[in-house]
Amino acid sequence: MSVHRAASGKWIVRYRDAGRNRSKTFSVKADADRFDAETRRRKELGELILSRRDVPTLREEAVDWLASKTDLAPSSEQLYSDRLRLHIFPELGGMKLIDIRPRVVEGWQRGLMQAGTSPRVVQQARMILSQILTRAVAHEYLQANPLSAIPAPRYKAEPAEPATVEQVEAMRAACTTRLDAALISILAYTGLRPPQESHGLMWADLDGRTLRVHRRNVYGQLKQGLKADKRERIVHVPGPIAQELAELRIRLGRPRGLVFARSDGGPLNKSDWGNYSRRIFARLRVAAGLSEAFTPYDLRHTCASLMIAAGRPPTEVAEQLGHSLQTSVTTYQHLIQSMRGQEIVPLDELIARGRSLNVLRKEG
Repeated sequence: MSVHRAASGKWIVRYRDAGRNRSKTFSVKADADRFDAETRRRKELGELILSRRDVPTLREEAVDWLASKTDLAPSSEQLYSDRLRLHIFPELGGMKLIDIRPRVVEGWQRGLMQAGTSPRVVQQARMILSQILTRAVAHEYLQANPLSAIPAPRYKAEPAEPATVEQVEAMRAACTTRLDAALISILAYTGLRPPQESHGLMWADLDGRTLRVHRRNVYGQLKQGLKADKRERIVHVPGPIAQELAELRIRLGRPRGLVFARSDGGPLNKSDWGNYSRRIFARLRVAAGLSEAFTPYDLRHTCASLMIAAGRPPTEVAEQLGHSLQTSVTTYQHLIQSMRGQEIVPLDELIARGRSLNVLRKEG
């Protein structure tokens, strides 16, 4: 903000409002100084100087915010849309951003809790709302994020329930194609994120006992780089899985493109993955005796549990899954504690045991 005299002799106050440069002209300098001082005072107090018609509603800002998230996984996009529709828009959607103060979001959060909404869902809704309000601050509709002053409800994540090797092998045995069986193996024994990492995988990324993960499948578009701006990571492939993939590649005529692709060789899209989850994975889950809540992503937890059972340190588990060490320790602490004093069996041997048991069941 500044006050200066124009060539005409009038006084001009320049200031920023909602991300735009604005100005107001006065004939008397004292009036210009008063306006400048009042503008500064209101800005310091967090009072916007926008006219109400220039301020978008939370719903309008949220729609723009969600549209800017072009790199979301399908599951994340669905989660954000659901939380907005069910938990944020009903109370806050029609409000002007200028009216969303700490007492408003505190009442909103209290209302969700009183309605019986789980702390986990409330935290998810808070995270989404906070990102929208932070964007509003950047656009100068708000001076500060009002949600930052409101404590979040306490929530302790439920421990992941991994499948056993026997259940993984039961899923593989129920597959109708070797490619479907290979997908289960890769998810359960290497820990790739489905479908972004698993369906961005190319045959050239496989090198015996290692796998280079550096590409994602996002809505059917292949993009370089990984989650959290990581360029790549090298993943260990257990011996039985390396052999399975090598044999599969020979059977398929040594292809060079995507390991898991559409019939035309192109990347699978959101609809393809949804069909797989509903029609194929659901059947495999039943065959293995797993609960309806078990998802393809839970095979990552299976990979972590098997690595822990094999005596691998948390640092190695974190590197394999692409987690920070803190995330791995927090997420799998219950598994680490439960394995204390248990027999340590190498991962290759665990897989071999599971596969031999499955063969015996078939022969029996």
